[in-house]
Amino acid sequence: MRFLAPLVGLAAAATTNPVLFVHVGKTCGGSAVAYLRRAVNVTEVHLRPVKREEVERASHIIVSVRDPTERVVSAFEWHRPGGDRTYGRCFHRKRDVERYGNSCADDELYRCAATADAFADLVASRNATDRCARVAKAFLAPDAGAKLLGEPLHFVRLGVEINR
Repeated sequence: MRFLAPLVGLAAAATTNPVLFVHVGKTCGGSAVAYLRRAVNVTEVHLRPVKREEVERASHIIVSVRDPTERVVSAFEWHRPGGDRTYGRCFHRKRDVERYGNSCADDELYRCAATADAFADLVASRNATDRCARVAKAFLAPDAGAKLLGEPLHFVRLGVEINR
């Protein structure tokens, strides 16, 4: 966490107003905010939009970022079914499906792409009739719904056009 050491200097400025930390998923935000909380008053925004009053109240605003490719690979690995992550499993209970959507589509992606490299190959594929390529590209689409970079994880979308 050496790269965060300069942020401890925020302590003096954040005595009356909190530091606003916008935690973008899969960008080391959890570790960063835990580190910051040791020194300053932090308001963390994660899994929801930032409110105007939070911005106005903040002494400083920090947004976690990461190389987009590394972020997608991290999300792919984190989200893998069978792992120890709630969002990487199918939801069968009615209340979970209502809250998070039907994430069982994850199973189809991971049947098609067992590794992040296989996923990348499918996303790069120009074969419009390949079902697995369509599934992989759908997980990165801006309207992805309950997919890898969309709801319910609320990851910030990549904002790039994916060839379909």
